[in-house]
Amino acid sequence: GVSPARLVATAKRNFESSGGRVLERSDLVGITVHPDCASLQLRGPEGEDRSLKAKLVLDCMGNASPIVRQLRWGRQPDGVCLVVGTCARGFPDNSTGDVIYTNTDISDYRQTFWEAFPAGSGPTDRTTYMFTYLDAHPDRPSLTRLLDEYWDAMPQYQNVKLEDLEVLRCLFGWFPTYKESPLAPGFDRVMQ
Repeated sequence: GVSPARLVATAKRNFESSGGRVLERSDLVGITVHPDCASLQLRGPEGEDRSLKAKLVLDCMGNASPIVRQLRWGRQPDGVCLVVGTCARGFPDNSTGDVIYTNTDISDYRQTFWEAFPAGSGPTDRTTYMFTYLDAHPDRPSLTRLLDEYWDAMPQYQNVKLEDLEVLRCLFGWFPTYKESPLAPGFDRVMQ
């Protein structure tokens, strides 16, 4: 599997060696766009205010971004993606991964997909997700129902017995989806 810590460290090192500057544990308070730059107002870990000028601001926060929320203000999502999964110990065959895999037909207005890959915490540790895209109708399945389906389907998908696994952590969540995607930049010098 890919070590997130190594991936971030490598990206940071490459960015800094090209002249970039990383300000860790700093909150972005605001952005003011000028004709020749974008001025970022920051708050450091001790509460100190500082500013930074950039030719381009690249926002990588996705749907959680205040910039994206401002651009989509008042628009209802067209759908949702529900995600459930675990990191568990006890997978004897743990040398491969799936990026997007499905083993079911469309049913109940949706199709489920899987992702699975070795986790960095141990040789038999594996992260497995099941997810589906739905319209935003209130009668669609809940996260609780999807997690129940995960427990039912995961043994066949991964060829394991649940009782042979030690669940290290369980996750569930959702994010909104929009037909208008990717979102066009809404401000000069800011890409999201």
